[in-house]
Amino acid sequence: MRIMTVMGALGLLAMILTAVVASAKEGEIWSEASSPHFILRTNAIPDVARKMLEDLEKFRSTVGLISNLAMDTDTSPPLVIYAYEKVRQYTRRMDMKGTAGFYVVTQAGPVSVLSLEDGEEIWQIKGREVLYHEYTHHILNQYSSIRYPRWYDEGLAEFLSTMRFENDIAILGHPPIHRFIALKQAGHWLTMRELLESKERYIGNLGSSSRRNPDRGKSGTAFQYAQGWLTTHFLHNSAQFQDGISPYLVAIDQPGANLKTAFKDAFGVSYEEMDDAVREYWYSYKLPYSTISLVDRVPQVDIHVREMHAMEASAVDLEARFATGMIEGDEDEAVEAFTNLLEAGIRPEQMRRHLTHLAMAEESWETAHKYIDATLTHTPNDPVALTLKARILAAEVGKEEIDATRAREIKEYCLRAIKADPSYVPALISYAEVSVLDNQTVDDTSLKIIESIRFLAPGLMAGKILAVKVLARTGRVEDARLLITSFLELPTSRTEERRFKKLLKEIENLADADAN
Repeated sequence: MRIMTVMGALGLLAMILTAVVASAKEGEIWSEASSPHFILRTNAIPDVARKMLEDLEKFRSTVGLISNLAMDTDTSPPLVIYAYEKVRQYTRRMDMKGTAGFYVVTQAGPVSVLSLEDGEEIWQIKGREVLYHEYTHHILNQYSSIRYPRWYDEGLAEFLSTMRFENDIAILGHPPIHRFIALKQAGHWLTMRELLESKERYIGNLGSSSRRNPDRGKSGTAFQYAQGWLTTHFLHNSAQFQDGISPYLVAIDQPGANLKTAFKDAFGVSYEEMDDAVREYWYSYKLPYSTISLVDRVPQVDIHVREMHAMEASAVDLEARFATGMIEGDEDEAVEAFTNLLEAGIRPEQMRRHLTHLAMAEESWETAHKYIDATLTHTPNDPVALTLKARILAAEVGKEEIDATRAREIKEYCLRAIKADPSYVPALISYAEVSVLDNQTVDDTSLKIIESIRFLAPGLMAGKILAVKVLARTGRVEDARLLITSFLELPTSRTEERRFKKLLKEIENLADADAN
């Protein structure tokens, strides 16, 4: 293990960038690099694209090694990345001043947009760090059945976000410098109890608006991220505490778990003693980093790089904004660009799906059917297209107007999608949503589909609500009540907590009605 010393005061500067949304310059060259789990579109040189995909595949495998997750069978859509060579290109064209990148999860799969250029200041977060952080969440949500407490979920994502590679060596533990701004306010840190017992919830405001301590800032989230990273860094590098991480995470994920007792059982110390140990670690000003050999532990992958067509390159900014839900105001321009690409035979199936979504947003149902039917003519077993067809059928009449005939048609498309890809969660969700309508009967297929959703996407809010509704609709009210109660033990936000409490009240009323 090598030691890196962290020194120096940090200042917070604001980047002043234009807010005008620009477009790719004429003649700008873009490349597309693809591997089994990633698609990268970038205006950087092809060698940079290839190296980034190599690192991303290594990162994915390394996270699997660290978290002991089996990731061999992966049928999820690849992560699509739009990577700008320069910060100013990213900020102007995406209208995202003050950021280095972002990541969203859509029904079509995860999408990230970022800058490959590092900021001039050491404290500025890097686009690659944003991507690594969010992709860590993706891996944990996709492959782990454990519901991680918020401090560890964000702390581990921060811990792994600074991973670097030197040939077949992964280097872990470099600090995310931007978190030091909060950590330097050690007198205002969250206590270990506050940090660990926030469960899955973001802490948010510290006290009421009238009683808040202004020295701690308006929100505890900054401390939650920073201290989550520091505590995770400490635990993973501690010979005394490292082995307690997994037993602790498993123990607190059990219904009715006593968090304080689980902590003491796993680590052998109290909250206060751990608080002292983490503070001592921080004040040592020495943060160790470690290396992991990837030789014979990471599968070899094929990476294909192609130069994008000039017409395709000219539309890449529109596509990035469309893919991340930021196309508002540019819909007509996007329709024109995607139609031109379709007519030119450039990624035709993808362009048809893009145009389908744009038509649905405008409630142009005839146009939406036209494009998705053309897709199904070319690829009749495409689960994405089949699910889109089902959603068009549902949306064009509205939830309240779905009769037995329409419901049967929607379910048939969903079942075809599920048969093509049993792990495609949007198809499972679409089937379940129709099943819980008041005029529908919850059958054995619905129950099996709910089980699949809970297994494949345990953290998905829609899946949790549908699971409760299906149980209640089948008369298993007590099971529905217990399931909501388990969700309330680790809510991700106060909004989710309120939503579950409202749903619990509905279930209680249903139970009272049955009793009478």
